[in-house]
Amino acid sequence: MGTYSLKFVRVYGKWIEAIDFPIPGKTFYHPKNLEPARDLQCVSLHHLIREDGKPFAEEIKDVDKHFKEHEYIPMPAKVKEYKKMLRMACQEELKKYHIILCTADVATNPNLIQNLNIQQVSKSSD
Repeated sequence: MGTYSLKFVRVYGKWIEAIDFPIPGKTFYHPKNLEPARDLQCVSLHHLIREDGKPFAEEIKDVDKHFKEHEYIPMPAKVKEYKKMLRMACQEELKKYHIILCTADVATNPNLIQNLNIQQVSKSSD
């Protein structure tokens, strides 16, 4: 019998993702005392989809760079295209994991749960 290793990914809410990768024209409430855990970047979905070799990584990073170079001025058409690309990249990446760690708010996002066989596990009250 071989060993079996469960793969997990951490999915943050949009406001946490926006700290690392701002989207022009989008603002989110950001509590000053909360920041993304830097030591979890290696398992954070919004970083994983940008890793070299991932299907949409180069396109996503090119748009991230474009937004930064243009000082995040609103550009609705580009943002719409970008968000579609992010959604496809996330859906593709999530298929690789056994466990998705997220808050209840993120777990009910239809973009996250679409095309995935998700079962919620919660703490039992003994």
